Amino acid sequence: MTETIRRCFDRNQRVNVARVRPDEVFLDVSRWDPIAQRSETDHVVVTEEGIKLYPVSLRMAWPAELDLMARLAGLELKHRWASWKKDDLDARSGAHISVYGR
Repeated sequence: MTETIRRCFDRNQRVNVARVRPDEVFLDVSRWDPIAQRSETDHVVVTEEGIKLYPVSLRMAWPAELDLMARLAGLELKHRWASWKKDDLDARSGAHISVYGR
């Protein structure tokens, strides 16, 4: 996942044009803090009526961190996949699904 995040950001920032229509432009403007493992994003919607911002704050958690939190809560790892299709997780995976239980 680290490599996937690195590819998404240039100098720890990113602007993505999500949608362009004659009456609306939808942008995602993001900043990545690798030390805090946080992404601060604003969904920016530009219309004739003005500009609206929809902030999103995400904290990335690596599988090892989730495993520790689960153990502290009395849970154990049951399954881990790279997708909901249950693809194998490897170093190139851009996401992970971790399932815990008692």
